[in-house]
Amino acid sequence: MNVQPDASVTRLGPRGTFWAFAAGLCGVWLLTHPYVGLVHDGVLYAGQALFALNRELFEHDMFFRFGSQDDFTVFSRIYAGMIALWGLGPAAMLAVLVGQTLWVFGLVRLARNLTCDFSELAWMLLLAAGGFAFYGSGEIFHYGEGFPTARPFSEALVLHALAWLVAGRPLIAFWATLVGALFHPLLALPGLVVGAFYYAFHHPRFWALPIIGILGGLGLALLNVGPFGRLFETMDPEWFALVAQRNAYIFLLEWPAEAWGGLMFQAVTVSAAFIVVAGPMRRLALAVLLMALIGCVVSLIGGEWLRSVLIIQLQTWRSGWLLAVVANLATGTLLYRLWVQRDNATTLSALLAASALWSIFFPGQIAMIIVVGLIAFQVSGKLPRTSPVVEKVAFAIAAASLLFFMSARGYSLATQFEAYAQGVKTFDVTIVEFVLLMVVLAALFATGWLHQRWLAASFAVVLLASGIVFWDRRSPEQNHLEFAAGQSNPFSPYLQSGDQIYWRRGLDKVWFILQQASYVSFHQGAGILFSRETAMTYRDRTQVVSALDPREFYDLWTIDRNEAQRRKTLHVPEYSDLVSVCQATGGPEAVVLDAAFAGHWKARWALPLVVQRGLDDVLAPPEAYYLYLCSEIGK
Repeated sequence: MNVQPDASVTRLGPRGTFWAFAAGLCGVWLLTHPYVGLVHDGVLYAGQALFALNRELFEHDMFFRFGSQDDFTVFSRIYAGMIALWGLGPAAMLAVLVGQTLWVFGLVRLARNLTCDFSELAWMLLLAAGGFAFYGSGEIFHYGEGFPTARPFSEALVLHALAWLVAGRPLIAFWATLVGALFHPLLALPGLVVGAFYYAFHHPRFWALPIIGILGGLGLALLNVGPFGRLFETMDPEWFALVAQRNAYIFLLEWPAEAWGGLMFQAVTVSAAFIVVAGPMRRLALAVLLMALIGCVVSLIGGEWLRSVLIIQLQTWRSGWLLAVVANLATGTLLYRLWVQRDNATTLSALLAASALWSIFFPGQIAMIIVVGLIAFQVSGKLPRTSPVVEKVAFAIAAASLLFFMSARGYSLATQFEAYAQGVKTFDVTIVEFVLLMVVLAALFATGWLHQRWLAASFAVVLLASGIVFWDRRSPEQNHLEFAAGQSNPFSPYLQSGDQIYWRRGLDKVWFILQQASYVSFHQGAGILFSRETAMTYRDRTQVVSALDPREFYDLWTIDRNEAQRRKTLHVPEYSDLVSVCQATGGPEAVVLDAAFAGHWKARWALPLVVQRGLDDVLAPPEAYYLYLCSEIGK
């Protein structure tokens, strides 16, 4: 008999359920990956795009003078074209929106090819969208970033490539990864390695591919071809010390316990998936584990012990972004399988939620590792059923932890309301809100309410609407900064083309508003990893300006670092500090401060922006900014 397929059912389940879940997933992503504007490395990428538009603009800027990361990405050229068409602010937002859309579609495609079960897919995607996205040390990097860089595009293309690979289309996967490398080779390299391992697991004769890749790289290094020639170059002690001080997160031996705890949790979670899951997910888990292990070993031996310039610059530990994605997917599939077989599901889920809340501390991370191990044993049928008393205790621990952290979170928000109102701080969804969301979803699912389509659709619409409303989390400062980019201002008439400006904690203002070369800033110090000349220039110039703001550079050149951490207010400069900066050999042509020295400033600007006070407790915006021409200071 010929049976016609039900038009109300898709490959992934009932149409109503599918669209409700899609809306909810988008809402979770938008809430946990908001657009924050031109911050972090978004400032550097925007500067590189402006430099691509007009190379004369920043030709004397220390970040570009000796070359930058811009030499290894096509993103800046594309971004520059967008800025030329629509302006800096709209181009930045559009770049993030396109990058994140490409990212989410890549994630969905990969997860769909890893499971045919709609419910399991839902668990995997929710955990990947809203779970732990950070990797490395100091919560500096996370996947699916909310500011304009090349990284989300490279990550997205790798996810699409893996989806094609799992679907049995290796050639398309290879070319997609190469396109990803055009955006960010450091993040595409892990995808290439994982792809090679995954394919070799299924086709053993292709184990020659990784070997050929290694031998090819060594050959290019021996021939001194491009950046490969740096493989056998050693970073001298002076350069290495500067990089270690400014970019300590690059070196694994400098990582705090919490960074190692996060890495171990991800590795254990992926290992658990390898043990209990079969099929493509199992092969992908093993490939990612091998890739992450190789990345860390290469970074330790080649970078920190042998100090190879190329290995240090490659930062092979950053393969952790892919480990983080697969770890979240693995967490989803483990929890789904735990609830399918029901035994100890409430107990272990409650313990995992409690340990996740405490994961800001190393013991909490260890607890998460233990719980994930127990879940793997339970799914494998090797864990005895616990008593109702244990279940109640676990539930009580989770409830108490959630109540404690919700109270602490509420107190923090209430006491810093003025800072949020002024735009000095922006609200961010933390693990507390995400765990609370998971608890609500689990409760609705367990009671059967979520099976009522109207309720599921309503809940998804609320999530999506909240995500759309709160996705743009730029501060008032960021909004004004993007609006004022390239506009007339009180300072520009007094500045000459080619002048180098030191704006205390204001690289974005120098580049985007004044559109002049910046003398030095902490952000520009990111370039010292890729150029010794940049490192030496950064060292010399931070010594010159440290009198005006020793905390911005972590007091590397002035006072003891521990003493610096005890200073909780923004350094208030004196006129003598300004004189010493302006009269220093090779100093800046102009200085912008939020301090007024009567009779010495050339122009005053009551710009409604706040000082970047990430290191300080001072939150009030300055009354105004003041321009000082060094040619007139100390005369």
